[in-house]
Amino acid sequence: MASDKSGLKKLYIPLGVILGVAAALFWYRFGWVAGRRDYFRKRNFRQLATLSGQIQRKVDNFDNIMDHSWSSINDLKGEKPAAYFTNVGSGLEYQARNDLPLDVRNMPANDPPTLAIERDEDQYFLFFALATRAGADRSGRTPPLYTRSSVEKLISPFTLPLQASFQGILVARRDGTVIFQRTPGNSVINLGGLDRAARGQGKIEVRSLSKAATSTDVILAGVAYTLYSQPIRLSYPSVMSQKFVHKSAEPC
Repeated sequence: MASDKSGLKKLYIPLGVILGVAAALFWYRFGWVAGRRDYFRKRNFRQLATLSGQIQRKVDNFDNIMDHSWSSINDLKGEKPAAYFTNVGSGLEYQARNDLPLDVRNMPANDPPTLAIERDEDQYFLFFALATRAGADRSGRTPPLYTRSSVEKLISPFTLPLQASFQGILVARRDGTVIFQRTPGNSVINLGGLDRAARGQGKIEVRSLSKAATSTDVILAGVAYTLYSQPIRLSYPSVMSQKFVHKSAEPC
């Protein structure tokens, strides 16, 4: 009996270590890992919300810039209006109507400005058409003020603090077309082309991404990623999904 008790005593230590490790691993898997995962998830959404707010405030401020600029450039001719916007460092470029892409050349002007997002010169721009209230021409009409802002130059500075947290940063239109991206590898043309990581769920639903902040697991080039999305709300009448054809154009 003594020898049996001695043998049992010897088992207490290794059993205690095994049970201790099991308990520690259990806590690590379901406690620490889950807690850290939730922490990073909330942090990611906070950072995206901050990015969204920065872009929104920057773009919304363009309305004030265009309103105040019109009185200064109304009587300027030739290249002088373009030079004015360059000199004030507003982030906007003056556009004569004939310089606009055909897809947005006939977009209606409005106050606040009408917004269109289109590709020009191998990159995406925000195009604005402001209905001005002064300086009517000989026909009595007030000419609109057209400007544009490079999406790359607008968004890129705001993404620098996020590069340590995300492997890629994408900004897309409502239709899923990617207009800005910072990705180290494969580029994404449209978010609608991404497959859900779960089998049988197909492609992601792009429209759902614009409703609220959300996350979903996707597959890109055979690698699984978690896609975090955050809507960007802009205070402009948007016409980015429309094509504007002059009334005199013949149907084809």
